[in-house]
Amino acid sequence: MGKRLLNSIAALALVLGCPATADAQQAAPENRFLVNTATFGSSMGDIPDDVVSKRSLYYYNTDGLFVGRADYGRLYTDEGYSDDFDVMTFCKAVFNTDGMMTNKDTYQWGEYDGGVFSFRKTQNCESYTYDSNGRLATDTTSMYINEYAYNTDGTLAKKSTYIRDTKKFKQEITYTYTDGVLTHYSSTGEYDSYKFEANIKYDADGNKVEEYQYKLKDGNEVAKQREAWTYTSGVLTLYEKFRYDSSGKEIPSAKTEYKPVNGNLSLMDVCSYNYSSNKWTRSGLPMRYEYRDFSGMKEKTAMMIMSATLDKEKPNTVDLRFNVPKAGLEYGCKFVIFRNCIPQDTVDLADVIDPETMQCAYEDDELSNSTYTYFIQPLFAMKDGKIVKPAADSEWVGFYSTTPTEIEVALDHELPAVTNLALVGGEVKNVGTALNPEKEYNAVFGWENPADMNDYSFIKHTLYFVGSNVPENETRESSKDTLHVMLLDDAVKAYVVTTYKYGKAFSDTITVKMTDIDDLTGMQRIGVDGVVKAIFAGNVINLADAANVSVYNVSGERVYVRKRTRSVSLAQLPTAAYIICIERNGKQSVYKYHVK
Repeated sequence: MGKRLLNSIAALALVLGCPATADAQQAAPENRFLVNTATFGSSMGDIPDDVVSKRSLYYYNTDGLFVGRADYGRLYTDEGYSDDFDVMTFCKAVFNTDGMMTNKDTYQWGEYDGGVFSFRKTQNCESYTYDSNGRLATDTTSMYINEYAYNTDGTLAKKSTYIRDTKKFKQEITYTYTDGVLTHYSSTGEYDSYKFEANIKYDADGNKVEEYQYKLKDGNEVAKQREAWTYTSGVLTLYEKFRYDSSGKEIPSAKTEYKPVNGNLSLMDVCSYNYSSNKWTRSGLPMRYEYRDFSGMKEKTAMMIMSATLDKEKPNTVDLRFNVPKAGLEYGCKFVIFRNCIPQDTVDLADVIDPETMQCAYEDDELSNSTYTYFIQPLFAMKDGKIVKPAADSEWVGFYSTTPTEIEVALDHELPAVTNLALVGGEVKNVGTALNPEKEYNAVFGWENPADMNDYSFIKHTLYFVGSNVPENETRESSKDTLHVMLLDDAVKAYVVTTYKYGKAFSDTITVKMTDIDDLTGMQRIGVDGVVKAIFAGNVINLADAANVSVYNVSGERVYVRKRTRSVSLAQLPTAAYIICIERNGKQSVYKYHVK
């Protein structure tokens, strides 16, 4: 397949990697890779256009295929934006045993999975299949499935697009070649907007410079759209899009400018614009693209992960084994260890190499149960574009990374969950006014903690509710625990998620109703405002702090009083319902209790 053809078929180009950008259609230089993008300002205007709000870093294997991208966002403080960045999303590639990319999976940082901040896979993922000749057969996005068919000479013949979930036909494109070069395609589809013809032109270097779309009406061409690409030294510097009015006049529609910074074609300021009302307005935020020339670096810097296995002695620990690139043996190097596209550590060659086998080892320990993707990028000391022996002021530069490898990490047994989750106390408060009386239902949940909980690096318990308006609550106590919450629904289902360093465990689910709290008879723990203040058990009241206790019968007559006590026995009272008033430091709590 020729150079012009590869750079003309966007679907294939995006699958095979990102040697330039998705916008760029250039064929040369072939070893120019996009390694870093910076976005300036913010859509809300709280970050000025001269301040970076987001950075994205890109990585590739020695086949030039994309292996990962991490997007770093600027963090905020109470005073505004800070100088710190953190990973917000990442995209990782998955490869089969033949070294062919099967997936591009995107993950986003958020409060997921039991109230813990973590990365969760988004809908913006892609998958790929191949035919028996190793050619792309299908690619699937969050919305569409694209199917590819080929001519006998291996050139792409047809691309058919369907809705992913329904398999409903969307569009079909048929490609035509002149002397092996793609020069025309025909599009048809579900809607009229998909029905058009297109001619493609190239410059002498094989760069795509124009795509002209038109419709055929009564045998005549009716112009639809034109796109144009302008290059400087084979590098894209301007993209333009035009539309046509009813009279056939060409009118600007959009453009993207790629301006070299101080004449440096490896550092481009990129900005997009829309044309409306006879003027250009900026579309989106300005960006800066950084490219790196990988020419001549493949043989010197290529390396591979030889194995990724679970440690036989240490729980949830991954042992990585990898070789040393040729330039590393000659000049020395460093390695950046990436887990799920995020750098975890940077190590010196001398610290990880085994002199006998001349292979390297790295241990990634105490991971949570999950599936992880690893790749490694070697760094080399560079001077005047050449790899040299490191010095104190060396600039360390990375080129190709290893092809990623996946490993599932999990303990050989389930993590222990709490048991005996139950409603152990509560209170009904009369709130509102005489004209608009309301009740507030407060519940106390208790449970038994696992005896071996701390053996798994316990972090916290989180009490969750199903189908209710009750907010999430948590405690970090390591003994038998309780949580005090206000019920906002007539009935709730509750369960406890116990979070460990290695993962999470889920308790059984119980159902609690407001009517369960209306009748406090038999409740053992009585709590208010998140604090257990009294424990009722066997007609004995035990207090957390010394307080004054008064007992009233249902007629409002005080039948018992005791000052500054932490324990009161009601066994001497007749069997009946009583009102218990506990007063401390001028604050009162009133309970209803049934003496048996």
